[in-house]
Amino acid sequence: MRTSETIKYYSQKGFRDFILEFSKNRELVPRFNEKFSERPQTFKFDGELINTIRQGVTSFHASEERWNNPLTLSPDMDKKALNELRQRWDLVFDVDTKVLEYAKICAKLIIDALEFHEIKSPSIKFSGGNGFHIGIAFNKPVKIGNEFVKDLYPEAPRIIGSYIQELIKEYLRDELLLIDPIEKISEKTKIPISELMEGELFNPLKAVNIDPVAISSRHLIRAPYSLNEKKWLVSIPISPKKIMDFSIEEARPENIKFTTGFLNEEVDATELFRQAYDWYNKETAKKKEEHKEFKTQELPKNAVSDANFPPCINRVLAGLTDGRKRALFSLIHFLHKCGYSWPVISERALNWNEKNNPPLRTAYVRTQVEWAQKQGGLMPSNCNSPMYKDIGVCYPDGLCTKIKNPVTYALHKHKMLTKPEKKAKKKATKKGNPKPQAQTQNT
Repeated sequence: MRTSETIKYYSQKGFRDFILEFSKNRELVPRFNEKFSERPQTFKFDGELINTIRQGVTSFHASEERWNNPLTLSPDMDKKALNELRQRWDLVFDVDTKVLEYAKICAKLIIDALEFHEIKSPSIKFSGGNGFHIGIAFNKPVKIGNEFVKDLYPEAPRIIGSYIQELIKEYLRDELLLIDPIEKISEKTKIPISELMEGELFNPLKAVNIDPVAISSRHLIRAPYSLNEKKWLVSIPISPKKIMDFSIEEARPENIKFTTGFLNEEVDATELFRQAYDWYNKETAKKKEEHKEFKTQELPKNAVSDANFPPCINRVLAGLTDGRKRALFSLIHFLHKCGYSWPVISERALNWNEKNNPPLRTAYVRTQVEWAQKQGGLMPSNCNSPMYKDIGVCYPDGLCTKIKNPVTYALHKHKMLTKPEKKAKKKATKKGNPKPQAQTQNT
């Protein structure tokens, strides 16, 4: 699309009026082809918006969080400072896949799940590519327990996202397999069949990805009525009732009327939060029980050295091109179980990320460490998880065949190699400090 055409599209009064209203208390960040404008940024006046449009902006991206003053945001802010500045946040499910028909089915299932939880008016918009954004602007609940919901970002949307994924997983599997056999799904998504499987079952969430499970603070989504640089289609809001009938033709710039809102109707999401947190607490308890053997085991007093790490972890530490997010989960929890403090884990994770090509966002890495710390430290994925082979780091040695988890490998090797050292120290102590003899008292 030529620059003159993008300028003409964004200069329409309908777009300018909509985006100025939508961007109130949000970050609104322009993108110029592959480059984002510096953050933070937002727009209050039509004149400054027009000036940016004339510079050749290709898309606009908005924050899910709403702030007292978005322009005071800084990448150096800690969670406490962000909480003080944040007014509220909207819950947005980002359905992403290479196949539009799969995205429609997934979006419809999410909408049905939300209606089951008494949310009758979710917002939905086409992403401009092959996916959809389903959003909820909620005004309740205000608190969960003793914590304000506005401060539970990004933890709460992650929990709710995981809950919704689990809720629709079987239905999504059945619906996709009704359309296409697994071979065709693999062909359309360009994902190997082995990566689509979870044991003997097809995992539909490998074919259709649903955020907000992977979001971090200050996460951005493509703004409503913004263009998509890859397809030059509009991220157009649509009626939830028309999702299955949606046509790409509706998203062409020449067909757009700026009449449908997005995240403009507040709802009560109390039931959704309650059910999601109940599910999460049960799942957390189950995981703690599954890892009871390791939970009761004391962490090593001295951190396990890299020399005692299993081959898979050392290969991860060398940097990755694929599977970085999956590897990060195992790496963080592995280091914790090997006796590393959370500040050191954060430092090591950030240093590791610099070796990745391309690296993950720094904010994402930090958020994952914070999330892991709140969980109290879980176990990394077991050795029989296909993840290690999928990302190309599984090269077992002799000890690998005798253990079930990378942590077991490291602790076993650490224990074996430190035993001779302890014996040697004990022997040296006895030799250098003979037992004192009884002294004769002088008279």
